[in-house]
Amino acid sequence: MTTYIINGNSISPEVTLEGILNSDRSEKFIVLTNDKCPVKYLSIIDKLCEQISSVKHRSVKTSQKKWFSREVKRIYGDFLNLPEDQIVILPVSVITGSGIERFIYSGRVSIATSYKEYKENTVTTTPAFDWNNVPENRTVTGGRIHFLIDYENVGNFGLEGAEYLTKDDYVTVFYSKERYKIQQGYFDVLSNNTGFFDLVRLVQNRKNGLDFYIATCVGEIVQKYPGEKILIISKDQGFHAIVEYCGAYKGMCGDIKFAPSIEIGIVMLDGATDRRNSIIERRRTTNIEDQYTKYVTKKTFYDKLSRLLSNTPYINELERVFELAVTMDTPKKLYTSVVRTFGTKRGREIYRLLKQNL
Repeated sequence: MTTYIINGNSISPEVTLEGILNSDRSEKFIVLTNDKCPVKYLSIIDKLCEQISSVKHRSVKTSQKKWFSREVKRIYGDFLNLPEDQIVILPVSVITGSGIERFIYSGRVSIATSYKEYKENTVTTTPAFDWNNVPENRTVTGGRIHFLIDYENVGNFGLEGAEYLTKDDYVTVFYSKERYKIQQGYFDVLSNNTGFFDLVRLVQNRKNGLDFYIATCVGEIVQKYPGEKILIISKDQGFHAIVEYCGAYKGMCGDIKFAPSIEIGIVMLDGATDRRNSIIERRRTTNIEDQYTKYVTKKTFYDKLSRLLSNTPYINELERVFELAVTMDTPKKLYTSVVRTFGTKRGREIYRLLKQNL
């Protein structure tokens, strides 16, 4: 089932909800308004509620900023345990602030300018990336990557993993007046860590305008840097066409892919590099209860070791002794490592303490 969450204060409900009279029975609509909603909008919304039972109106008694963001988060919480459901937020112009952006582009949440636009698949969803089953990457390791970031589409979420960018990477951010604010930390990384950084602003708002900008840039890169890797950061499935076209002609360009964020893109395109492996390891999920059990066991051992060394000359070596004790899996390896680290005499004394008391 698809649920549409609509800001009834923004633009015009007639434009945002154009076409819903023919909506599917599996779709439902939640229209949110607050105390500042124009009266003429409220009348349109009330009429839609009378015509279509799947349209529900929620009036929020507040005039605070970011009220819509807070309401979306509350509604989103009801869907966390319903993975089969899809959420669409309308219209795109109301998506501002990190409060909402953390939920956008998760694979289940999308944004669109209007219901009609969404149904025409100009904005579609991307399956959530499975970090526990990352596909094998046969891409050639190394080489420059050109990151073309559709910032209007992905926002700050698409910049996750920017800290992994290096001087070998070229980055161009495409944006419009609808979305031009960026977290300072991300801007610093993009501008300081990369070998090339550029901004491209949409001159005049047009439907899919930035998409055409990015497609043109791909052609420029192919001509200027033949054989180099290109990574489009966007959730817009229309970019499949660019990937398909470039891939259809052998030797036209190097590997080209698109991904919803920088870190996912690096995993898809970077080959067997340390940064790719680091991202996968960091993002892989695990059983929280198992990890907590390991944490408690490790902390208990640390506290016991601290008491053991507290009245000895080796208390200042607690951290190093602890690290060796938890990483060496046999007494022989532990003995060898302790002696190598602290010298024969001190090492043997430390090992004797460990063997007799732990």
